[in-house]
Amino acid sequence: ETSLQNYEPSDVPFDISSVPKETKSQPLAEKKSTGKKSAGPASAVSDPVSTVDASYEKLLSSIPEFADFGKLFKSSAPVELTEAETEYSVNVVKHIFDGHVVLQYNCTNTIPEQLLEQVIVFVDASEADEFLEVASKPLESLPYDSPGQTFVAFEKPEGVIATGKFSNIPKFIVKEVYILFAAPHYLIYFYVHFV
Repeated sequence: ETSLQNYEPSDVPFDISSVPKETKSQPLAEKKSTGKKSAGPASAVSDPVSTVDASYEKLLSSIPEFADFGKLFKSSAPVELTEAETEYSVNVVKHIFDGHVVLQYNCTNTIPEQLLEQVIVFVDASEADEFLEVASKPLESLPYDSPGQTFVAFEKPEGVIATGKFSNIPKFIVKEVYILFAAPHYLIYFYVHFV
């Protein structure tokens, strides 16, 4: 009250009941969206809290390495791992199961003259000691402007709240592509490019 008196001097004491009440309330989701700012390439593409998406559940259950993980509990929204201007676009979706975490890396090759093969993301879990890598599924081929997925699965410890930091290192083989006579022809030689 003293600060208010200093700000707006008056002989009448301050009465909180004289302040008009706001009757229109803004929904919580709307409040969050109006205050949301992009934090660069690592910011989420959409709301980071997501529920189970039926398409994710169908995709993961169709992969033999993950079929016995049980029911999908939750999937995150895609989080960009690369900047928009890079040659290869990668984002990650985290899928949470009862005893496992599956990282789905969505990759896109943005260079028309290149074909990427044997695409895999090596995950450094040195700062996530409780997690044990149990499976990975590489992407055999990633042509220009065709999205593809590669996966890495970890087992979570039972009965413990496990947290950790994962570093991602995409690795792949690059093939030069030459367009001749309206059909792509691939060069015979290979070289490995580590990102």
